[in-house]
Amino acid sequence: MSLPALDLPYGPFIHYGRTRITDQHRDYCELAGSRRRYALWMAINGRLVLRRGDETRTLPRHGCALLPPLSGWTVHPGQHDVCACLVFDTVYQRRQVGYSGSRAAVDNTVQPSPAELWAVELPVPLPEQDWPAARRALALANRTWWLSPLDHMRANLVVSEWLLELVASLRSEGPPPSDPLDRAEIWARRHLAAGADVAGMAEVARMSRPRFSAVYHLSRGRPAGDYLDEVRINEAVRLIRAGGLSLAAVARAVGWSKRETLVRRCRMVLGDHPRAWKPSARSG
Repeated sequence: MSLPALDLPYGPFIHYGRTRITDQHRDYCELAGSRRRYALWMAINGRLVLRRGDETRTLPRHGCALLPPLSGWTVHPGQHDVCACLVFDTVYQRRQVGYSGSRAAVDNTVQPSPAELWAVELPVPLPEQDWPAARRALALANRTWWLSPLDHMRANLVVSEWLLELVASLRSEGPPPSDPLDRAEIWARRHLAAGADVAGMAEVARMSRPRFSAVYHLSRGRPAGDYLDEVRINEAVRLIRAGGLSLAAVARAVGWSKRETLVRRCRMVLGDHPRAWKPSARSG
């Protein structure tokens, strides 16, 4: 059965995916790296290790990352790591039918960047609150996209709906400001759980890290790292006051891997243990 609609300029269009990638599939990891297309990765077991030059990001089990084209990020599974991946286009390319009914791009041009497509900077390690939706989209699409042309179309729609929700959530604060420092601060607030750091802020501001640090300090009167600490502590206090989360979960939600880091930073900056902001402590 032929479905020409698969070749209409509706995005995204899934090219390939795998549900079980280990350290034995290094060639596949290179192929699915962020070269010309988008790649959605998830850690099924173990960790998801991302590298770009000297920079490394490590996500825990169920962590998800979206690698845009030409970002330079690659995935490096360890001996006990198992990952899943889905590679797709976001806009139309001419395609031809290949083996097993798959369709390969004829021109193979580089897909547009997130900023060009949606006027947002997509985080490579997705924020933790976006992991469940990304996992569902990846699992549903990977189970069915290869079965038939109709299943392929349905899987494309699954990924499309997920992308729409992700982009809408990132754009909820309005269009990106023109000031690069404002853009960097907005990005940091949105991506605390994903480990927002000064290097990431510099990337969003499109500056080298040393230049960004100097410009930020001169403009804001303090280091960018102090801003990150303040935002993390404020968000941690808000989550603790809301209740329902352990201190370890709060620490992860604001980008600290250990509960002890949350305790230490709160004591250092606020002069008290974070449990002082728990609802039970305040009511007593």
